[in-house]
Amino acid sequence: MLNSKTYKNLVLVYQMGKVGSTSIEEGIKELGINVQHIHSLKKPVMIDQFKDLKSLDYYFSKKDKLVYKFKYNFLFKNLLKTFNKRIKIISIVREPIGRNIGMFFQGIHFPIFEINRTYNNRSENAINFSILNQMFLDKFNHRFGVDWFDNEFKQTIGVDVYKYPFNKSKGFEIITTKQYEIMIIKMEKINELEVEINNFLDRDSFKLNKVNSGYNKWYSDLYSRFKSEFNPSEEYINELYDSDYMRHFYTNDEIDNFKNYWLR
Repeated sequence: MLNSKTYKNLVLVYQMGKVGSTSIEEGIKELGINVQHIHSLKKPVMIDQFKDLKSLDYYFSKKDKLVYKFKYNFLFKNLLKTFNKRIKIISIVREPIGRNIGMFFQGIHFPIFEINRTYNNRSENAINFSILNQMFLDKFNHRFGVDWFDNEFKQTIGVDVYKYPFNKSKGFEIITTKQYEIMIIKMEKINELEVEINNFLDRDSFKLNKVNSGYNKWYSDLYSRFKSEFNPSEEYINELYDSDYMRHFYTNDEIDNFKNYWLR
């Protein structure tokens, strides 16, 4: 329904996915605040997470993509502007390799479909682990997260977050423009920021609601094994952790610690 009650004072949790955003969304809902949780205003987010997968064409038709873009990038965005003097947005960043693995498994049905189609494998329990590992390396868009603020956020709402400072030690920053009030949170600090999130929301009873962990999903065993056995190349690690994204949001010590973890 197109009325002010739906859109007025709505908080937009607008982020790249697998960054702990659902815990914030659920906490906001418990306050009785309208909230919209979204990864892209342009297209269903999984379209750009993977590449060269036929299964994407089965899930998302051209009509689906056009309807999605009209609904969110035009209708939804303009309704928000109509009913709000300044729109509140919460966005979250996370170190990219853990985030990439989490998102790969969030959309695991796409590579499983491809494996079934290509290798005539009909059981998730019988998935060849080496094939799945190669599918992650070859078919996943590993730069999606580190490029998200340029390719999505900046293009849809016109705010270049890299032009604003970020408090790396506190793990959050608030950007205020004519149209938006944006809180950017570092996921690794999220449990320490309930007071700051309350202040941003003008409330005093916000609590994180921890949900949506990959360890609690049907694919949890596969996910756990993949995380423990994944051995990325030094080139892959450096490409992601030496990115502008990481340099903007993370300290040198944090980056070195992430690198050392994956160079185990």
